[in-house]
Amino acid sequence: MLRVALLWLLLASGSAWAQWGGFGRGGGLTPCPKGFIGGGLTPCVQLAFFEAFPASGAGTSGACSTTAPTGARGETLTFTRASSATCTKTASGGLATTGIADGDLVSLGSGVARVMYDSASVLGLGVEAQGINVLLRSNAPGNALWADVGTPTLVTGLTDPFSGTTGVSIEDDDGAALEGRSIAVTVSAATAYFMYCYVKAGTQTAARISIDGTTQDITGLSTTTWSIVEKGDASSSGVSIPVQILVGDAVGDTGTVIWGGCDIKAGAYRTSIAPTAGSAVTRVAETANFPALTGLAATGCASATASSEWTTTAAFQQIINMGATNGASGDVLYQGATTLRMYDGTTEPTVATTWIAGTPKRVWSSWTGVTQTINNGASSGTGAFDGTMATGVVSIGSAGTAFDGIITRVILDTSSTRCMP
Repeated sequence: MLRVALLWLLLASGSAWAQWGGFGRGGGLTPCPKGFIGGGLTPCVQLAFFEAFPASGAGTSGACSTTAPTGARGETLTFTRASSATCTKTASGGLATTGIADGDLVSLGSGVARVMYDSASVLGLGVEAQGINVLLRSNAPGNALWADVGTPTLVTGLTDPFSGTTGVSIEDDDGAALEGRSIAVTVSAATAYFMYCYVKAGTQTAARISIDGTTQDITGLSTTTWSIVEKGDASSSGVSIPVQILVGDAVGDTGTVIWGGCDIKAGAYRTSIAPTAGSAVTRVAETANFPALTGLAATGCASATASSEWTTTAAFQQIINMGATNGASGDVLYQGATTLRMYDGTTEPTVATTWIAGTPKRVWSSWTGVTQTINNGASSGTGAFDGTMATGVVSIGSAGTAFDGIITRVILDTSSTRCMP
């Protein structure tokens, strides 16, 4: 009876790993080698050649952990970023715009990978290109660098989304005009900039932001969790533009709104906040590499589920690369301006692909014989294969140009069909 009980205990403890191929270490009394599941009463079954960030969360240590994630066979991620960066713990997704709790934002130090949930609650790797927050005192609108709009009443020292105390309550107590705070921001003229703020209801559930005269309202604010209000400025009017945060969305609105931090960077979409304290702050570009693979030159496949920070893009966005160089023959999954692509060094088959910010998309590619295939989750594009796909370190989302988003459920395999849904 004791032996049977121990057997069931071992099987149960291994079940969480066995839910996703590649992370199983075996069950029963005879463990399987790494990269297999089964063992004991269950035959060992070999799974994918390389896998990372599975639906089960295996190989990760939870959202925003400082422990380096691993691949199915114990491969350790080598991650570089020469600055701190913000990680979001929100279980509904690291790119969520509502339901963000106090403490959901975590500042991770240089060289620490950001593991975050996508909107399907799967832990993945957050990767971004370099970004510079040009909004000075971004987390302290009560600071003297900001000025009053109207006659607001301020209460400082409130909890912010980082669980700090930089949150500010702004009150409009007369309704004569929209009231709040303003600041001038130094930018490059005729350049796109994107602004967003974390905001929570006090006694007023609506708020407005304004960047360079362009406004965006938000309504239905929660009193317990943070929401994001965001707006882009397609072309800045000069080298100094006005920015405002305001209570309510119409003249006559009164009450309090709590502000938990804002961010303004060059670009057309929101990336993770880089808090400032009097000067611009740079979040440095990231590089994420797993060890080099061999055996995928002549035939193989790649797949991943990616959640973008952008809805449309005109820039190269890397998803999976073997060799870590843009434009090299190991680009097995990347997004161009309007098409998903792969590249063997000679041919680039494509398929038209659109993205919705924060929405996971499963994509895959394969190469074998004389054909390359790229698939956007619904349809495929094909092209000639030159017979050799470059191999090397497995770069996730960051081979020269970052994906700007969260990448999960990564698979590379020697079979040309293993990565298909």
